[in-house]
Amino acid sequence: MEVTKFIKRQTVEEGINKSHLIPAMVDLPTDIISQILSRIPMKSLFRFRCVAKLWCCIIDHPFFAYMHASQRNEEHNMLVLIPYPTCRQKKKLSFRLVEERGRNMKANENSITEFDLNYCVLMNYCNGLVCIQYENKQSYVLLNPLRRDFLALPKATIKADYPEPVIVTCGFGFDASTSAYKVVRVVCRRENLTSRVEVHRVGTSFWREDLTPTIEVHSSWRENLTLRVEVHRVGTSSWREIGEVPPHPVEGKPVFAHGFLHWLVSPFRRESEGMIVSFHIGTEKFQWTPHPKFDATYTALFKLVDMKGNLGMVDLSSKTNIDIWVQKDYKSKEWVRQYRIDIRAPCGRSNIGHIQVIGLWENGEILLKSNDGFFIYSPKTGLRYSKGLGLEFDSPTVLHSHRGSLISISKVAAAC
Repeated sequence: MEVTKFIKRQTVEEGINKSHLIPAMVDLPTDIISQILSRIPMKSLFRFRCVAKLWCCIIDHPFFAYMHASQRNEEHNMLVLIPYPTCRQKKKLSFRLVEERGRNMKANENSITEFDLNYCVLMNYCNGLVCIQYENKQSYVLLNPLRRDFLALPKATIKADYPEPVIVTCGFGFDASTSAYKVVRVVCRRENLTSRVEVHRVGTSFWREDLTPTIEVHSSWRENLTLRVEVHRVGTSSWREIGEVPPHPVEGKPVFAHGFLHWLVSPFRRESEGMIVSFHIGTEKFQWTPHPKFDATYTALFKLVDMKGNLGMVDLSSKTNIDIWVQKDYKSKEWVRQYRIDIRAPCGRSNIGHIQVIGLWENGEILLKSNDGFFIYSPKTGLRYSKGLGLEFDSPTVLHSHRGSLISISKVAAAC
């Protein structure tokens, strides 16, 4: 086993004293210790790193992170509360865990980690790691909030400061065939087409340009858009531009699932092959991904979500219920409606109002946020209401459903 060979070598080189280990574990082979630790919840493993150097070596090894994930331990989802810095108030990006205590959601007063990043946007998650875009949309950092581990990427090369309107999106994914993490960045530049008008007054000897506001000429989206794509492989020192571009402009935050990054098409186009544009991290090719059949086409009524590694799609087009579809079999592209949530307010509560689906919570439950507080949906018991988080912030906050990871992004980069 790879992790066993590594640990044995580390034990010899670093002279780890087995007398510091728990007596009952002293004589166990390293591979047995690894198997035992791989079945322990993640929160406990972070504490166990302090038990002995050997345990720390095992837990910190990249292979052990995949070994632990393969056990499919029923880890509780941890909600990450992020107060974003604003233009007027530059504050640290703070990650806080939110837990359900009794029947109320409570955010921990102490942050698990903080970063000095100005005007940042959390783009997406991959294997418990986070990709954040900040400042001028050319700077990116990857981090593991639970490990307090981060990696600043080289500055992207395709500039986003064109005089014309520019849309920039990026996504972070993993290629299982090469064990490589990659960040893909799509820059969409729109060239506004305008008309110029000259006027000639009969009886004069010249023409003059009419300086009244020009009228934009509407044309096909393909005729006045320039798409460029660049890819960064984590562990290298540069970005490289590729000739592949998406079949339709993409924007917003993608979802990583089944080796692909997925974006919703905006606006939805009936003549398109689907609502979803996907990018394969391994082959670095774009493709259409079919979607569940809907009558509505307004982008704001739909949202892509990560459903434990599967691609999920939230349908908010109904006034009485929320449907969540999951694509479990990516080869057949078949969608299954896994949740139908009745959004009529529970007895004793005001109208739920604007609904935001945060994501998966504990035991297959769905966490929703409304103007009135939080609602947790259980397929067995239905909706239950939870009060606010118990913290007050004077800057905007964003909530994310996050499954932690043992992976050290700095060690992954160093191994490349």
